[in-house]
Amino acid sequence: MPKFFVHPDQINNGQIILSGDSAHHLVNVQRVRLNEKLLVGDGVVFDYRCFVAEIFLKPPSVLLKIICREKNKTEPQAKVTLYQSLLKGSSMDTAVQKCAEGGVHAIVPVVSARVEAPPPDKNKLARLNRISESAAGQSMRGIVPRIHPAVTFYEAINNSHEIFLAAYENAEDPTVSGKLNAVRNIKDIGLMVGPEGGFSDDEAKIIKDFAVTLGPRVLRAETAGLYALAQIFCMLGE
Repeated sequence: MPKFFVHPDQINNGQIILSGDSAHHLVNVQRVRLNEKLLVGDGVVFDYRCFVAEIFLKPPSVLLKIICREKNKTEPQAKVTLYQSLLKGSSMDTAVQKCAEGGVHAIVPVVSARVEAPPPDKNKLARLNRISESAAGQSMRGIVPRIHPAVTFYEAINNSHEIFLAAYENAEDPTVSGKLNAVRNIKDIGLMVGPEGGFSDDEAKIIKDFAVTLGPRVLRAETAGLYALAQIFCMLGE
């Protein structure tokens, strides 16, 4: 069963009350039973091993009793913020889901020149954050990667990070490992991925100093971020 997340304020006196989407999933989909054991994270530091003490049907909610608390050990030390150019259809959902599983710290949708999808409105952004939370629970993450409101290409590249990388299909050098090999103890990385049509010529000129190649194969826009994350964490030993 996947892990669930709550706000730290929901943890009181050795118990946790799950409500909303999490409770609906447990009660109506998973058909949770009394005394069943669950793992709950506070989204910050700690995981809580619990058992189901009470189940309420209308509206669905679940009272959990805490068995023990332990510090989460699944989070990478390096925080990678993915600047993902907006993708059409369900491709953005896929990018969010897989990168949340892969260890990304946060995702910022980007409106770059060749983007064809509209910026996510409040409802779409909330849905993307729910996808991130579900993926984080499935992969036993310590945090839920936040999906931020969309920014422009120029706003994205002006954000401050210890190092900034842009996955560019026409870059021949350096590789991700070559770029990261020049630094030590890196903790904060910005990573940009273009849309289905790639970066425009003007954008390519702007990112040339931090463009990296992901290899000889051309990747889909929704999988390039995960591929880059894997290379980053492999290089950093995480």
